[in-house]
Amino acid sequence: LSAFSGMFDLPITKEIMPYSIYTVDNVKSRYVLLEVMLEHINKDDHEQFITNINKWNCLVDDEVDIIKYSEEYCKIDVEVLKIGFETFKKWIHEVTGLNIKNYCSIASLGLDYIVKEECFEDCFKICGRPRDFIQNCVVGGRCMTRDNKKWKTEKEVADFDAVSLYPSAMERMDGILKGSPKVIKNKSFEWLKNNSDGFFIKAICLNNPTINRGFPLLSKHEGEVRNFTNETKNEVFYLDKTLYEECVKHQGLEFKILCGYYYNEGHNNKINSVIRHLFNARIEAKKLGNPIQAIYKLLMNSCYGKCLLKPINNETEIVYKEKWDKYFQYNYNYIRDFTEMKNAYVVNKVKPINEHFNNVYAGVEILSMSKRIMNEVMCLAEDMKLNMYITDTDSIHIDNDDIKELSIKFNSIYNRELIGKGMGQFHTDFDLGKCDNVIAVQSVFLGKKAYIDKLQGTDKEGNKQIGYHVRMKGVSSAAIEHYCDKYNIGVMDVYTDLFETGSLPKNRFFDLLAGGKACKFQYNKDMSVSSVSDFSRKVNFNYEKGILA
Repeated sequence: LSAFSGMFDLPITKEIMPYSIYTVDNVKSRYVLLEVMLEHINKDDHEQFITNINKWNCLVDDEVDIIKYSEEYCKIDVEVLKIGFETFKKWIHEVTGLNIKNYCSIASLGLDYIVKEECFEDCFKICGRPRDFIQNCVVGGRCMTRDNKKWKTEKEVADFDAVSLYPSAMERMDGILKGSPKVIKNKSFEWLKNNSDGFFIKAICLNNPTINRGFPLLSKHEGEVRNFTNETKNEVFYLDKTLYEECVKHQGLEFKILCGYYYNEGHNNKINSVIRHLFNARIEAKKLGNPIQAIYKLLMNSCYGKCLLKPINNETEIVYKEKWDKYFQYNYNYIRDFTEMKNAYVVNKVKPINEHFNNVYAGVEILSMSKRIMNEVMCLAEDMKLNMYITDTDSIHIDNDDIKELSIKFNSIYNRELIGKGMGQFHTDFDLGKCDNVIAVQSVFLGKKAYIDKLQGTDKEGNKQIGYHVRMKGVSSAAIEHYCDKYNIGVMDVYTDLFETGSLPKNRFFDLLAGGKACKFQYNKDMSVSSVSDFSRKVNFNYEKGILA
């Protein structure tokens, strides 16, 4: 929200609201000392806040009228939202010809846009058993540390990112499969190679990899966690054609088909040109400094997501009490639970999944092609014995000195330039204000989506600047910053301690409310909303550490 006005190029800035000051007691008393208010506001915002309370006549004898302040804040908030909505609506219509009032999500709008552009002509939505089977082939972006271990390094490391990974996959794939799925009867890969345009199979892996990878291609669920693994022999996997080819090429795996579906009616390749148009249009908009470029990016990254939508197996209905008895008689077999309110019941019902249609086969092939783009770079880097530490879908942390050598080798094998800003290319992507030549000079990788980079860059005056790139899924940057302030410890030391010991010291935890600077809302069954007063989290990274060469 802090970037809202910048996103839509609005003349109004979003104002400051110290939510944590609005306790029941403070609202009752209405007036709070200015110095107390400032304790609940970031120091960078103090000057703007004082300007606001003077402009809105909210300051009375060194006390702030918090009710009047919230009233003025809400008026501006609604005005900013209104102008932003109208701008967004105008831009979306300009790009797609569609009206956002007809959609609940950008994914729905994005799908309708590529349907409108005839990308799904002769391609059918599927339901029932074929849809359910192919849904098993869905594997999101690979996210893991090398060998699933913890790593620490003081080498210069780059964040090597794929340019528009999913749009690149859509531009590179043969297109979207036409026609309907057929049951595989001839369970020969040679037959499938000659008689299908795409296939989705359940197969047993006959061997462990002939090439063990630090970043394996196949994954298994361990509990609710997906782990990529080299332990594949006698395990059952769901594969599409692209993933099968990648496993054979990069890890020497062999499979026996148990069952599956194939398509043999060709491809609709319109998606290639549509994505290319959006990508090029975004580049032109960025050159002109036109913020509409964000809309092109949004559409490119969201237009395929609805293809993968899982069945929605429940729905909520509001039933007024005078109609409850009759409703209950007709629907009791479908009611999961209900909550009584003053005048009505909120009912959670079973929704039949045999009415759910999607283009899951298209989503699976896009995901697999995106991983092929990553595999070409990462498997080559592994074959060259180059150090990579972590990957998160479209990015790799790799030793900075190795990138040039990797680029030369990649060009010789694939006859394409690796480094650049075009689709299918990679570029370094650390951000440190307006600094150039930004690299990590110290890094700690604890696990998937949990790492820190100490960044170093050069500003316009030629001075070195230091910053931090901090990630820990489930623990916000504000919570980590609050922990550092509370225990007088540096943020790099927090990650180093977690690397060595695996967990926080006894009786310590991350306060996700950041000492009151952040808020968490709880949505209750009776439609009420309440704030949570205690929200803390422990973390555990007690597993093997890697040893760097």
